Amino acid sequence: MLINNKELFDPIKDKMIQRIKILKNIYGHTFDLTDHNKAIYKGSRWQNDERIFYLFCEELLKMFSKELNNKVEKDKLLNYINSLNQQEIDKLLLNAIIETAQCDYYYKFEKEW
Repeated sequence: MLINNKELFDPIKDKMIQRIKILKNIYGHTFDLTDHNKAIYKGSRWQNDERIFYLFCEELLKMFSKELNNKVEKDKLLNYINSLNQQEIDKLLLNAIIETAQCDYYYKFEKEW
């Protein structure tokens, strides 16, 4: 899903990017630069917190649009986000972090396969 209106997420952007940094610091210590067992690599996508944030936003939009029949309104979206607990938010953020590291891994090592 492509986010056409990134401004929808401006109210939460700084807070979520701070959380991404915290989670990457915690999760990042569980593996080295490259982890072949997990198929992850700390490359340029892993380093780009804004990219991770927008992956997180895409997942939020998917979840939100299912609940409201694909009609996205900023106030309702923010209320939906605020209704999520920290564990739910962290799970979505970690999924985005891992997805970027897996993309980095694939593009780093695809020529070797």
